[in-house]
Amino acid sequence: MTNFQAKRVAHQFTQTNVATPARVFPLLCPVREAEWVPGWQYRLIYSKSGVAEAGCVFITEENNRQTTWIVTEYDPATFRIAFVWVDPGMVAAQIRIQLEPAPAATYASHSRESALSSQKLAAERRQNKAHGVSVNNEAPERRKINQTTSAHIQYTYTGLSPDGNREVERFTEDWFRQKMQSWEAAINHYLRTGKRIDAASWE
Repeated sequence: MTNFQAKRVAHQFTQTNVATPARVFPLLCPVREAEWVPGWQYRLIYSKSGVAEAGCVFITEENNRQTTWIVTEYDPATFRIAFVWVDPGMVAAQIRIQLEPAPAATYASHSRESALSSQKLAAERRQNKAHGVSVNNEAPERRKINQTTSAHIQYTYTGLSPDGNREVERFTEDWFRQKMQSWEAAINHYLRTGKRIDAASWE
């Protein structure tokens, strides 16, 4: 028995994403993140569907340290997803994300196809189908193509060792806000252009 006392910090942030929850939700997936997160690399350990689902397990690696992730909640009907990740001997984290439509939405007369190719749209529809998410297929000129989403994001970090506690101490409110703003910029760039943001802009 030791006298170790874990340190814990928790942060919350609400992003505004420039698309409907039905478009945003499938991107919260280890497979789909490769489309919009610069440098994202993962190893999928288990998933029946091949994408995010309850019980999905995957691994990421950074600075020669492996982090194991588990999708602990996955509800495409309510646009809710949760993860736990563990960096062994260092830090454990709990992540909860809830999407909801933002109140303001306006109609536009130009088609979404002007921003994304027809091939990209078809691929997106297939990905959404795999995630169990339906997308409004009204004629483009009648769709609320600039409707936005409020993404409510909660992180809880817990140190697993003295070294882990020191790492948790670095996860300040300012650090977390910058992390969330970079994430917001990257996903919105993808939603607007269908392309991954430049790595320099991500930082």
